[in-house]
Amino acid sequence: MKEPDHPATPNAQPPSIMVNNTLYFSTGIAKSIEIDEAEYLGRISSVVNISQLPTENGQANIPFENAPYAEHEECLVVLMGKEWILFETRDYGKN
Repeated sequence: MKEPDHPATPNAQPPSIMVNNTLYFSTGIAKSIEIDEAEYLGRISSVVNISQLPTENGQANIPFENAPYAEHEECLVVLMGKEWILFETRDYGKN
Protein backbone atom coordinates (compact mmCIF):
# COMPACT_ATOMS: atom_id res chain seq x y z
CA MET A 1 0.00 0.00 0.00
CA LYS A 2 1.38 3.41 -1.01
CA GLU A 3 1.81 6.03 1.73
CA PRO A 4 -0.13 9.28 1.23
CA ASP A 5 1.91 12.24 -0.05
CA HIS A 6 1.64 14.70 2.84
CA PRO A 7 4.11 16.03 5.38
CA ALA A 8 4.64 14.07 8.59
CA THR A 9 4.16 17.27 10.62
CA PRO A 10 1.59 19.55 9.00
CA ASN A 11 2.05 23.29 9.61
CA ALA A 12 5.60 22.76 10.89
CA GLN A 13 7.71 25.89 11.31
CA PRO A 14 11.46 25.95 10.73
CA PRO A 15 13.48 24.82 13.77
CA SER A 16 14.22 28.06 15.62
CA ILE A 17 15.20 29.75 18.88
CA MET A 18 14.72 33.29 20.19
CA VAL A 19 17.71 35.01 21.78
CA ASN A 20 17.89 38.73 22.67
CA ASN A 21 14.52 39.34 20.95
CA THR A 22 15.84 37.88 17.68
CA LEU A 23 14.71 34.67 15.98
CA TYR A 24 17.49 32.37 14.81
CA PHE A 25 16.72 29.54 12.39
CA SER A 26 18.59 26.25 12.06
CA THR A 27 20.80 25.84 9.02
CA GLY A 28 21.14 22.13 9.77
CA ILE A 29 24.93 22.55 9.63
CA ALA A 30 26.91 20.87 12.39
CA LYS A 31 30.01 22.80 13.51
CA SER A 32 33.08 20.93 14.78
CA ILE A 33 33.87 23.35 17.59
CA GLU A 34 34.41 23.29 21.33
CA ILE A 35 32.75 25.96 23.42
CA ASP A 36 33.53 26.44 27.10
CA GLU A 37 30.57 26.74 29.48
CA ALA A 38 31.75 30.26 30.37
CA GLU A 39 30.95 31.27 26.76
CA TYR A 40 27.31 30.09 26.86
CA LEU A 41 24.78 32.86 26.34
CA GLY A 42 22.14 30.72 28.02
CA ARG A 43 20.14 27.53 27.80
CA ILE A 44 16.81 26.72 26.17
CA SER A 45 14.35 27.51 28.94
CA SER A 46 11.11 26.36 27.29
CA VAL A 47 9.97 24.52 24.19
CA VAL A 48 6.90 25.26 22.06
CA ASN A 49 5.31 22.97 19.49
CA ILE A 50 7.08 22.74 16.10
CA SER A 51 3.94 24.30 14.58
CA GLN A 52 4.79 27.54 16.42
CA LEU A 53 7.66 30.01 16.36
CA PRO A 54 9.29 30.96 19.67
CA THR A 55 8.02 34.24 21.17
CA GLU A 56 10.20 34.56 24.31
CA ASN A 57 13.94 34.74 24.86
CA GLY A 58 15.41 31.31 25.53
CA GLN A 59 12.41 29.60 23.93
CA ALA A 60 12.76 27.16 21.01
CA ASN A 61 10.57 24.87 18.92
CA ILE A 62 13.08 22.02 19.02
CA PRO A 63 12.90 19.29 21.70
CA PHE A 64 16.15 20.21 23.46
CA GLU A 65 15.06 21.93 26.67
CA ASN A 66 18.05 23.05 28.77
CA ALA A 67 20.42 22.76 25.76
CA PRO A 68 23.11 25.46 25.82
CA TYR A 69 23.52 28.05 23.09
CA ALA A 70 26.41 30.37 22.32
CA GLU A 71 27.55 32.97 19.83
CA HIS A 72 29.87 31.72 17.08
CA GLU A 73 31.18 33.84 14.18
CA GLU A 74 28.29 36.34 14.40
CA CYS A 75 25.75 33.49 14.40
CA LEU A 76 24.33 31.25 17.08
CA VAL A 77 25.09 27.61 17.79
CA VAL A 78 22.87 25.28 19.82
CA LEU A 79 24.11 22.02 21.34
CA MET A 80 21.65 19.47 19.94
CA GLY A 81 22.61 16.07 21.27
CA LYS A 82 26.40 16.00 20.88
CA GLU A 83 26.70 18.47 17.98
CA TRP A 84 26.72 22.24 17.84
CA ILE A 85 24.20 23.20 15.14
CA LEU A 86 24.47 26.57 13.39
CA PHE A 87 21.49 28.94 13.59
CA GLU A 88 21.22 32.20 11.63
CA THR A 89 18.82 35.11 11.44
CA ARG A 90 16.81 35.71 8.29
CA ASP A 91 13.85 37.70 7.12
CA TYR A 92 11.02 35.31 7.93
CA GLY A 93 7.41 36.38 7.91
CA LYS A 94 8.24 40.10 7.93
CA ASN A 95 6.54 42.61 5.66
